[in-house]
Amino acid sequence: MKLHHLINPELMTSNIHCDAKENLIHTLISLSLKSKIVQKSGLDFDSILEKVMAREAMSTTGIGKGIAIPHARFDELEDVVICMATLSHELDFQSVDSKPVRVAAMLLIPQSMPTKGLQAIAQITRLFSESRDEVVSAQDNNALIKVISYANLVLDQPIMAKDIMSKQALEITPAMSLHQVSALMGLHKLHAVGVTDETGVLCGEITSDRLLNLGVPDFFKNLKSVSFVSYFDPFESYFEKEASSRALDVMTQDYCTINRNTTILEIVFALTVKKYPVLYVVDNNKLIGVVDKSIVLDKIINY
Repeated sequence: MKLHHLINPELMTSNIHCDAKENLIHTLISLSLKSKIVQKSGLDFDSILEKVMAREAMSTTGIGKGIAIPHARFDELEDVVICMATLSHELDFQSVDSKPVRVAAMLLIPQSMPTKGLQAIAQITRLFSESRDEVVSAQDNNALIKVISYANLVLDQPIMAKDIMSKQALEITPAMSLHQVSALMGLHKLHAVGVTDETGVLCGEITSDRLLNLGVPDFFKNLKSVSFVSYFDPFESYFEKEASSRALDVMTQDYCTINRNTTILEIVFALTVKKYPVLYVVDNNKLIGVVDKSIVLDKIINY
C-alpha cells in the first residue's frame, strides 16, 4: 500500500498558527475526529488526548530536524489514522535536538496493527526528512497531497537505519585528551562513542570497557576471582595512563559500520548476536548517525 492511500485530505491542515505544543496536538486530535474510522470506534477528544499525552510523557515525539510525530495505540481502532499539519512558524516541541518544528503528523494506531503503525511512522519520517521544504511550502491540502503522492512511499517496506538513527551526542577527535573523553562519556552516560577526524570521517571507537581495562593488568583477565588479593587499586594505573593519553591512543578499530539502508533485522542481529554496543551509520566513511539498543527499544519496541 502507498502512503498517500492511507491519508485523507480532510485530516490535513496547512500553514496554521499554534503558540504551544499542546495547541498543535489539540488541532491534530480535532482533525482526527473527522475520520470515519475514529467515529466508528467511539473514541472522543478526551480519550484520544489522554493516550497521546501519556505517550508524550514517556519521551518526546519531536524526532528532530523540525519534525514531530505524536502517536498512540488504541484497542478501539480498526485501522491506522493519520492527521497532518504544517505550521506558519517554528514551534517549540521539546524535540530531541531542541530544534523547533514546522511539520507534524499524528498517528492513531490500532493495538492489533503495531507493524503497520511502525511502517507508517517510518514512511512519514522519510517524507518529512527527504521532502521537508516541499511539505512546509505547501499552501493547501491539495498541494500537500501532491507532495506525498510524488514521494511514492510504500508502507510494506522494512524499517531501515535512516528511519531510527540518532545523531551522536558527542564529537570526539583523535587529539582529545582521554580525561576529557571519559568525562564527556560519563556526563552523557555513553558506553561507546565514535571518534571522527576533522572532516567527520569515522576513524575509531572508544568504549567504557576499554577505558576500565586500562587499569587492569593482563594476567588479571585470566583469573576467576580476585578475592585473594588483599589490596590492589586498578584506578591508580588508570589515572597514570589517562594523564598522558589521548583518544588516538586508546581507540579501537573493532567497531561495526552500517549504511542508511541497513534493515532492522540486520541491525538487531549486529546488536544482539554480534554484541556490538553501537552501530555507526556512515556515508562515504563520514559518521552521520548511530544506532544502539536504547534507540531500538525507544523507536521500535516502545514506539
